[in-house]
Amino acid sequence: MAGSKRGRGWRRRRIARHSRRLAGRAQTALVRLLSASHLALRARRETGMLPGEDSPAQSRLPRTVSLSALSQAGGVDLLSVADWLSTDGARLGSFAELFAEVGSRLLAAGLPVMRMRVGAQTLHPEMAAWSAAWTADTGNVASTQARHGISETGAYQNSPVHLMRLVGTGLRWQMGQLDAERDHSVLFELRDAGAVDYVILPIPMEHDRLAYLSLAFADPGLVHCDLAALVAFGQSFGPLLAAHAHRHMAVSLLETYVGKRTGQRVLAGHVRRGDVERIDAAFWYSDLRGFTQMSEDLSSKALIETLNSYFEVVTAAITARGGEILQFIGDAVLAVFEAGDDLNGACQSAVDAAIDAQAALAVINARRSRAGQPLIRFGIGLHYGEVAYGNVGAFDRMGFNAVGPAVNRTARIESLTKEFGCDLLMSEPFAQRIALPTEAVGSRPMKGIAEQMTLYRLVEGL
Repeated sequence: MAGSKRGRGWRRRRIARHSRRLAGRAQTALVRLLSASHLALRARRETGMLPGEDSPAQSRLPRTVSLSALSQAGGVDLLSVADWLSTDGARLGSFAELFAEVGSRLLAAGLPVMRMRVGAQTLHPEMAAWSAAWTADTGNVASTQARHGISETGAYQNSPVHLMRLVGTGLRWQMGQLDAERDHSVLFELRDAGAVDYVILPIPMEHDRLAYLSLAFADPGLVHCDLAALVAFGQSFGPLLAAHAHRHMAVSLLETYVGKRTGQRVLAGHVRRGDVERIDAAFWYSDLRGFTQMSEDLSSKALIETLNSYFEVVTAAITARGGEILQFIGDAVLAVFEAGDDLNGACQSAVDAAIDAQAALAVINARRSRAGQPLIRFGIGLHYGEVAYGNVGAFDRMGFNAVGPAVNRTARIESLTKEFGCDLLMSEPFAQRIALPTEAVGSRPMKGIAEQMTLYRLVEGL
């Protein structure tokens, strides 16, 4: 029994010694990691990649401050601007209107702002970020978007936004002390335009995304404004900026995946299953020719690239003429040109889009032919009618769609393009509503449709 107790005590002492050794090793590893990080940061500072003492123009701002600093802004009344942001400003739906008003109010408060810019990372298959800039001389707000890969370009590397993200705090540049070897060209451009001070402030967002607010100041700069008050103003503006950035992200994603019109319906609250409206519209249905054989012959990568080329041509033509993609259905495209009070105009837009798409396709196919790639061909069916348009599906999986005989007939018309040797066919009622010469090519019974339909093509042909 005593031996058993000594055995348990020995095991406890051994476990304790082992734990101390593990803790010591962990501490050593942490020290090594911190040392390596310190060396890496020092090396990056020496190359000008990180701010610090490298540029005499640059200084870091406090990470956070008390909002009470707003009342200690010297001769600048930032508190009134922050109060407006939390009341009337928060109710403005347009970010451009909000941002322009903030700029005007900062000027009225005594801050010599000559340019303001906000930017935020976004969630989009093509775009990495969006930004908006306000200038005091015009009072206008201009928005831009940056594609993925922008962070690898010279325009971004070592820029104020880049450096702010690296250090995680706001930064200030006094323009009279800029260093040509260390400071980004955008700062020199602002200085040449009259800026004497520049500040950039980080705005935290969800999922490790980061937004920013930057301000360029004309003479006399920030001599009459406490820097802590400016940081506090950024903190008070931050939640509103983040909210608009999230809305921009939501709108962008909805427009990308469900279309602009449908996205607006979702944001307006039309999300219940069965929430539909009846619309008159012209319809487009196109289908890629030879897709099954392509699927057998091409690699997955080449097949996706071919599909994307086809979708890009079709989508560009449709949207340029006021149409909207309703669905990508495998290798097929269903699109709608809503008529409103002008059904003839909707039909004309649809046929014009078809002509545009075929013209663009000819250019792409010439390039594919030179590269030894299979040519892209697709048939297009056009028709018009009234459909139910709205939210359909199961309780936990829904989508917006157009349902009605007009959609089915449009797809059936396209299915006969190969038989008639035409890349474009349209119904007789559709042909009668466009301002282009057409000719009948024949009548055919169609699956699920009681009467035969007479089909038409453009006289010039596509």
